[in-house]
Amino acid sequence: MSPANAPAQKFDPARAGEYQAQSRIALAGYDACHELSACMLAATLDSNQAANILVVGAGGGAQEVVAASMLSSQWRFTAVDPSRPMLDIAVSEISRHGLEACTDFHLGYVDDLPSDLRFSAATLIGVLHHQPGREAKRRLLSAIAGRLVPGSPLVLAGNRYAYASQPLLLAAWGE
Repeated sequence: MSPANAPAQKFDPARAGEYQAQSRIALAGYDACHELSACMLAATLDSNQAANILVVGAGGGAQEVVAASMLSSQWRFTAVDPSRPMLDIAVSEISRHGLEACTDFHLGYVDDLPSDLRFSAATLIGVLHHQPGREAKRRLLSAIAGRLVPGSPLVLAGNRYAYASQPLLLAAWGE
């Protein structure tokens, strides 16, 4: 497994299946973060106007789509995730909420999307800390920036450190 594929590979079917529960334990305010991101989008985009929103790392439930779709019926979402098991969970959650008509799913990376596709906004929540090193983080952020219409918002949220580098966080999560 190459370092570039490592983040996707670690979300195998077993880990993907427990992601929603574990993320709410490990990330204080997980649900509030998604609600706040939707509010930030609504504050910067006109909820009465059509918008295409890129959701990077949508796997594990596509919570960004679920939360934002409550604020506007005019928005369409492109959900991207490199992990098949995580994307399958997102598809299931989107179906459960009846949001199939406003959501397109792409297994893979931002760079795999059609080169002429541009977005009114993007979200990157709980993803960046999974990227191995600064250069991988820069590449991901650059790929997203290259897909945004100039001046479009990017909502970014995540851990500052990998848990393995923070023994206290690991101990707290274990509790």
